Amino acid sequence: MKEKIVEFTKAMEQKAAGEESRYQAKYAQAGKLAPRKRLALLFDGGKYTEVGALARGDAGVDGDAVITAYGSIAGKPAYAYCQDYTLMGGSLGRVHADKIVRIQQQALKAKAPIIALLESGGARIQEGINSLDGYGRIFSNNVKSSGRIPQIAIVFGACAGGASYSPALMDFIITVRGRSRMFITGPEVIKTVIGEEVSMEELGGSEALGRKSGISHFNCADEAAALSSCRTLVGYLQGGSRRPLKASGDIMAVIPESERGAYDMRRLVSCVFDEGSIFESQGDWATNAITAFATLEGRAVAVIASQPMSKAGCIDIEASEKMSRFVRMADAFGLPVVTFVDTPGYLPGVGQEHGGIIRHGAKLLYAYAEARVPKVTVVVRKAFGGAYIAMGSKSIGADHVFAYPFCEIAVMGAEGAIRIVNKKELAAGVSPDELIQAYRKNLMSPEFAAHENLIDEIILPSQTRERILAALESAGSVERGEHGNIPL
Repeated sequence: MKEKIVEFTKAMEQKAAGEESRYQAKYAQAGKLAPRKRLALLFDGGKYTEVGALARGDAGVDGDAVITAYGSIAGKPAYAYCQDYTLMGGSLGRVHADKIVRIQQQALKAKAPIIALLESGGARIQEGINSLDGYGRIFSNNVKSSGRIPQIAIVFGACAGGASYSPALMDFIITVRGRSRMFITGPEVIKTVIGEEVSMEELGGSEALGRKSGISHFNCADEAAALSSCRTLVGYLQGGSRRPLKASGDIMAVIPESERGAYDMRRLVSCVFDEGSIFESQGDWATNAITAFATLEGRAVAVIASQPMSKAGCIDIEASEKMSRFVRMADAFGLPVVTFVDTPGYLPGVGQEHGGIIRHGAKLLYAYAEARVPKVTVVVRKAFGGAYIAMGSKSIGADHVFAYPFCEIAVMGAEGAIRIVNKKELAAGVSPDELIQAYRKNLMSPEFAAHENLIDEIILPSQTRERILAALESAGSVERGEHGNIPL
């Protein structure tokens, strides 16, 4: 019996030594973290329990190029799998997939987050259709888990072809600047098929994923930062935690006197929530809309906001998709939605119409109307037309709507409105300025909206934090939406 123990111990020591040698050759020399170091940085105290370490596929390699494990993040259970690029390029075969499927199922049963640490050459060609079946089973579990447990992917290197679909089915994708690459067909295939030449970085590098396609939600400076961001994200998705608190900052110092002046909505939002708690998602894509996590007295919320610094805060196709997915994510995980509105409407143009702004814009309406979580909206400066309705209006289910005394809410701006409703007066020589002032006072003011019971209260900017907090506290227990988080 003792001999067996000695034999086993020696075999494990040799396995660990061989693994360390591979990691030094392939990871350390490239300035990358080894798989076990990645897992250690992900889990509390660097501790985790590995499962399936000796599972072998047709290649006869222990672990079959993926480490599956569980541990804790911020004191709560969490599951993860990390692909090992030093073994068969981290490619996916039958047993590799079996291990991932099993850890997915365990996470779902435990109602705990699952994190995918990805770096793979894709399907293991020599295993034929078994590798494709493996991807299909992983995708199926992604969908079964969608909206029920947090699913986060961190892409450390290549993630091409079918391998890119699993992270796309998850809630968030974290990339590493200059390292991550995702695409369906690579540069060589594109050149062969359509004759277009493009570099791998231009096609699916971290900057392209973050700025052009919006695939990446968080683009981090290095691998350690990516793992730290993942831990932060898990904390928000599980309800937040107590942080250093602050009173509201000076919102009026942010908003310009001119009603047409641009300002950074991020600064306004930072005046309202707990100090240092703003954690923005997809900050480089669809920049006319802001989607972020924050805490208020330590409680996690999802923040949606117009961004007047970009396209004057107009809603376009990309902004519609960005905001609607974030609302549905928040609803699925029980995070209240706080919306700050300053938009002149949907972005006009032939490109937008032909691109399907009606269809995409409807997603935002659907997301807000469907959401069961508490929804609080603040109209900052303007809310016009369909954009007023879509961005958390009372009409589609906001629980509390507040407005600043100087805001304007209407079908359209006064200059355009009087040309339609005051044709006779204008033809008779009445001053346009008079008509504009009358329209603004009678039909665009927050007082008019309050008289019609379409906003709950006109508040001072300095009251924003306390009013939102009171509104959320009055909501009591939060009811989560019962739906998946489909990639819109």
